[in-house]
Amino acid sequence: MTATTLPEDLKSFREAWMAKVGLGAAEVGALPDASHKAGGGYHCGVQDIKNIGKYPTADYSTRQSRDRIGGNACSAVDTGLTWGNGGQAAAIRFNNLLVAQMQAKDPALAALRGVNFTPDGKVKRRYDSNNPSQGIISSTDTVLWHTHFEWWRNTANTPQRQRSFDRMLQLADAAIANKPAPIAPTVGSEQMQIIVRGFGETDKEKAQLWLADGMFRRRVPADWYGNGAGPISNQQVHQAGILGNLSWSGNIFNSGGDPDVWGLDIDSLGSTLNVSGEQVVEFAHAVYKEIEPQLEETAFEAAQRAEKE
Repeated sequence: MTATTLPEDLKSFREAWMAKVGLGAAEVGALPDASHKAGGGYHCGVQDIKNIGKYPTADYSTRQSRDRIGGNACSAVDTGLTWGNGGQAAAIRFNNLLVAQMQAKDPALAALRGVNFTPDGKVKRRYDSNNPSQGIISSTDTVLWHTHFEWWRNTANTPQRQRSFDRMLQLADAAIANKPAPIAPTVGSEQMQIIVRGFGETDKEKAQLWLADGMFRRRVPADWYGNGAGPISNQQVHQAGILGNLSWSGNIFNSGGDPDVWGLDIDSLGSTLNVSGEQVVEFAHAVYKEIEPQLEETAFEAAQRAEKE
């Protein structure tokens, strides 16, 4: 019988998770036990599901086409609630932070299919990103003492799944510190250089457009520019010729005063306050370049499945 394997990225995440929340190896499991192998689910690999006669549609973890790959690799982790860092209170705070971010369609969590959890230590619940209209539903899982995470099988060892690991560890930090969830990071790389976002406290400040290369940028302090009072000038901050088509040919424009500050005031867009169609196309191109490798991989896997069928 083929043994169930633990992908390298899931192995690394398990180790990082144990260190982050203060749990031992016995309290954070991934590979299936006999009960899992008899019942199915994401702890099992695809071959395990075939072995019990539930492949493809009788088991929810292989019902979707993107889950019918991976050989016999595990795609789930269970974690105990008695965290060494923050205790059960932190674990439950994490559960609620995570589910809230999933419901908000946090892009960094796109690889995470679902979570079985308790929101209060008393009731058992599930959220499934494949069925968001259902909202939070009841669960039969034993989640009064653990939380269950499951990832889409076709995200194994991909940057998309790594982003979910990083975001979950970030949310764990917030839960331990009893703080709100940090702002969801932008999904991108050096190719994703254009972000439109409002900052500040006043209506005018919130209406400003800012540019980023996958990182958040802060506002330019008012006393930094204008009338020669600061290290950068109005020309440097607002001049259309410098900023170009919201990207400066794909490079960050260094003001010389603060390399971490660059932007465009909403006033420079004129009375319509519209982003041009050309700018939208450029942003869409950046998004496509980011996901192109995954699209090619998915197409290749689909072709392989078609040949076998």
